[in-house]
Amino acid sequence: MSVTEPAVRVEAAPPAGFRCLLDAQPDTWVPRELRAAPRVARAGWIVNPSLRFSQTGFHDDGAAFSEAVSSPTPTAWVADPVSGLLAPFAVGTPLASLLAQLEPGALLASGLRDDTASLLHSAGIVYDPQDLEQDRAHWRARLDKASRQFREGYAALGSLLHPYTLGAARVYFRRLIRQRRARLGDGQSEWRWVVHGEPVAKFFHHQLTPIVALVAGVELKPSYVYFACYEGGADLEWHTDREQCEISLSMLLDYSPRPAQESPWPLLLLPRGGRVAIHQRIGESLAYRGLEIPHARERLPAGHASMHLFLHYVPAHFSGELS
Repeated sequence: MSVTEPAVRVEAAPPAGFRCLLDAQPDTWVPRELRAAPRVARAGWIVNPSLRFSQTGFHDDGAAFSEAVSSPTPTAWVADPVSGLLAPFAVGTPLASLLAQLEPGALLASGLRDDTASLLHSAGIVYDPQDLEQDRAHWRARLDKASRQFREGYAALGSLLHPYTLGAARVYFRRLIRQRRARLGDGQSEWRWVVHGEPVAKFFHHQLTPIVALVAGVELKPSYVYFACYEGGADLEWHTDREQCEISLSMLLDYSPRPAQESPWPLLLLPRGGRVAIHQRIGESLAYRGLEIPHARERLPAGHASMHLFLHYVPAHFSGELS
């Protein structure tokens, strides 16, 4: 078995312009199964206390790598009220005027159009406190289930990024390849586009750290992130990872042709209980112990493409090189 180590490291490509425009959501890049049902505001809805509206587009609280997902337009920065993940939503003039008047933590004023209230609710900018306790209980149960499964060395976490963020990421990383900001081929596969330490991926990497740590049951810190998009004919030999990848998150960002449900190209694992094939829907993540569990992929069919983020973590006490 080989040990993961790219032969050619493509460092930190310049951002190609990540932008999630709230006014246009949900767009065609948001998977249908992740789209929120329309909501009608009722008395008692509040403005998310975490809301930070920026006329210049930049986050002022120092979130790691937030500059990579910033655009120089009015932006609503908001932490999901359930998962806590921070997301930036660029907005056009009408929404910017409205958001500038919202007071974080205050009751939502009446009189909003139903479609506007529903859009703000879907982004987590406003929410109904009556639903929040139940939603958070479901989230905790989901992570508890993943944590129990992770005792076997791997666990399915489902979709973690906000659906609108996921849609914008699909557009961004497709453009990154089209603009040749990735390189074709590395030491593991000659038919995949790769970037080591891509800035937008680093933002997601750091945002997801607390969730992965909770599932793993140990305090973690990010080591490095690797973007890869496999082309038809690519495969991945059985291997285990190097020490910087003690715990990894494999996220399926995109797949072409778009599958009706799960990707037909699974990640193969070889844990103690025997070989398993993990099929993912677009947006879903799998946490696994890459140092312990051999993993591989069979040959990708011609005409297909599979796009991934590999987010690697180490224990907080790890003192070695992180890249």
